[in-house]
Amino acid sequence: MIDIPPPFVAPLNVYAALVDSTPLVVTVYANGEYAPWRTTAHAIRTDVAMWRRMHLVNWNSMPAELRAEGLDALLATHRSVLMKPQLWDRMNPRDWDRARMQELYRLGVVDVDLAMDDYFNPWRATRFAALWFGLLLDEAIGDLDLAVRAYNRGIANAQDERGSAYLEAVIRRLRRFIRNEGAPAAWSHVWQRARAIEREEWPWISQQ
Repeated sequence: MIDIPPPFVAPLNVYAALVDSTPLVVTVYANGEYAPWRTTAHAIRTDVAMWRRMHLVNWNSMPAELRAEGLDALLATHRSVLMKPQLWDRMNPRDWDRARMQELYRLGVVDVDLAMDDYFNPWRATRFAALWFGLLLDEAIGDLDLAVRAYNRGIANAQDERGSAYLEAVIRRLRRFIRNEGAPAAWSHVWQRARAIEREEWPWISQQ
């Protein structure tokens, strides 16, 4: 009988094959500032808890390919919420001018009386902002630039230096973040993916 030794089989690291443990240092938002956070490439692609600690600006310093993969995963995870506006009203920003809104409601100027908690609901707070800006447009007799100035300064001070600075800031942000002209890398990626998702989920928009 010939004793044949078994062939050598290299150990297989299944974890390393499935999980990218490449170390990475990113920044997260904590206590009003951005702080360094040690993580891995795998976490960038999968860790929902870490995503919640990050603002879009925190993604800009990542390698482009990894940033794209992580943001795509984030959008895919929350797509069911992002694309269902009927869910937004059930979600729970600050009380900007609740007393004034209540007064306008009593006078019949606006048709909604927001409760305190509504100002902490981003979607209902957005409704407040839209109503308020509509009133400013009326006050500015349809002059959009004047209404934008007044949103920050009030109609009486809208034409002063601070009103001009606010208008310039709004126009700059409109171009950068709404039209995606010269936007930061992370924002630009999300903006482009969001437009693609909208075309898939709401095809009638792209037909207009």
